[in-house]
Amino acid sequence: MNKYLLMSTAAALATVSAGDANAKSYSYSVHFGTQDGGSYCDGEVGHAVGAVYAGNHGYSNCEGFGDEKFPNLGLAAKGGVPPMGGKAKNGNVNLADISYYVHYQANYAVTFDLETPIKAGGTWALWLSLYGSTAFIGNEGILLAGPHAKRNGSNAVSTISKLNEVLKHRTAK
Repeated sequence: MNKYLLMSTAAALATVSAGDANAKSYSYSVHFGTQDGGSYCDGEVGHAVGAVYAGNHGYSNCEGFGDEKFPNLGLAAKGGVPPMGGKAKNGNVNLADISYYVHYQANYAVTFDLETPIKAGGTWALWLSLYGSTAFIGNEGILLAGPHAKRNGSNAVSTISKLNEVLKHRTAK
């Protein structure tokens, strides 16, 4: 279903930087932290070549998710504004994420906006677009080292679960 579209898009995006022999390349492994030093159970592992990013949004012992990985892609924006007023030289990357759709079959677009280069200490924001119209930040925080929080097998809250709270309040009116 969506994975074929995602793979096709990845191949198309890969050609963007294929002609740039000087494109910087690096791998990253981070998980999502809260603004106040806490931690969510999900994270991002991937690779960047120039402005093209491809990775997996991974859930580990997350309440309602178990251990799953969802592919995501993005293009970095040089000089873009990183989330939470970050001060990265290179800007940010927006990674499209299908995990919300897969689990809730909701007609919402979810993207993760990560400060570049992606590493511990950087900032992130989760954007939600309702039915292709209004987009707003549904969650944000600081990136932490490693692909997921160490939770000793307990079910923990994921970044995506916070969207359910936002949507519940939005539709309650």
